[in-house]
Amino acid sequence: MNDVYVVQHSYELDGYDETKFIGVYSSRKNANEAIKRLKLKPGFCDHPKAFTIGRYTINEGSWQDGFNTTSNILVKNMSGIGPEWVVVTGIALIDGNYIISKDNGESDEYWQFKDKDIVRCEVTSDRNIYAIELINQNV
Repeated sequence: MNDVYVVQHSYELDGYDETKFIGVYSSRKNANEAIKRLKLKPGFCDHPKAFTIGRYTINEGSWQDGFNTTSNILVKNMSGIGPEWVVVTGIALIDGNYIISKDNGESDEYWQFKDKDIVRCEVTSDRNIYAIELINQNV
């Protein structure tokens, strides 16, 4: 096999991902040795569990089927029981709207908007995303 091992160091800092590309190694053993050398160094020692190793096969691309950008969005709970807003998964569309994706197995029976609805959202200053208007129902 023609596999390589990519080492990165990634953690969240002030709400943003902080990622450092460490290197590409010919074996998992070499990748682990690189981590062992670095995890006591300044900066890295503050986040010793933030190292990852990814295995990739040479000449095989990733993301062959594309990707969806998802976010947690808040949808109004219409049941009158429990919290006023429930967190659901929203798939971001190019125009800034979201498709509600009921991927967590929960019932959407009492949500203001349902699975597959396209909604317009507002982002608050504390970075919460609220579904506020139906754009298209159950696509």
